[in-house]
Amino acid sequence: AAAKKREEEEISRREAALADGTADQNPETAADFERLVAGNPNSSELWIKYMAFHLSLADMDSARNVANRAFERIEFRQEG
Repeated sequence: AAAKKREEEEISRREAALADGTADQNPETAADFERLVAGNPNSSELWIKYMAFHLSLADMDSARNVANRAFERIEFRQEG
């Protein structure tokens, strides 16, 4: 019961962060990063932070996949 309550509190906290925009300032999940890069695909800084997120989890394959996606998506003339 305690674990379920903690899970519900975490979900509530994430929903509140999404609602008030703070999730964009401090992305904590891959879903947060995906939402941000979908909205700003030319931001090399954002892609690097997304790669660093995966590296912090020791997930090299995901970090490499993000890097490859960044190379395909960023229009370097419009990078911002």
